[in-house]
Amino acid sequence: MGRGDHDAVVEVQAGLARIGLSSTLPEVVGNPSDKELKKNLIVIGGPDVNELTYTLLDRLPVKLIITRNADGRDIVRDLVHNHDYEPTVEDNGKVRDYGILVRAPSPYDRTKHVLILAGAHGFGSMAAAVVAFQEEGSLQRKASISAVGFECLIYIERDGTQEDSYQDSSIVMTRELFS
Repeated sequence: MGRGDHDAVVEVQAGLARIGLSSTLPEVVGNPSDKELKKNLIVIGGPDVNELTYTLLDRLPVKLIITRNADGRDIVRDLVHNHDYEPTVEDNGKVRDYGILVRAPSPYDRTKHVLILAGAHGFGSMAAAVVAFQEEGSLQRKASISAVGFECLIYIERDGTQEDSYQDSSIVMTRELFS
């Protein structure tokens, strides 16, 4: 787990505390048990660092995926528009990364939900966690009207000279999952 994924965990814990929920997240290392999979899940980190993210993205009807491009670099690919969102790092240290936020019924227990916060790289995962709580109200409304769930493309720009974990993160698009 890199710094961005670690910061995503911290952001989720802080966000849960702000809305009055327990900020203690049970950590599952290795393969989760059947009992663990049948709970509501918050899954953090891209498929390259989290096997459960990989499995869920394969089992859910998502059209935003994290994959590798022809150069072997992690990217977010929009399968609907056949467009790749490629992270960049400029000479001055400015970082641009992309992440996804997915909320859907769990494929392990349809009465439960999964929330995936994943990035092409760690900063994309962190941006998804930040946006999940900054936009919690609008995302909750989206969840209440969508029985099949939704997915968001998240963008982050971070100035390489800043000590802050993030500088600017926002939702690029949100759409209902295809059933």
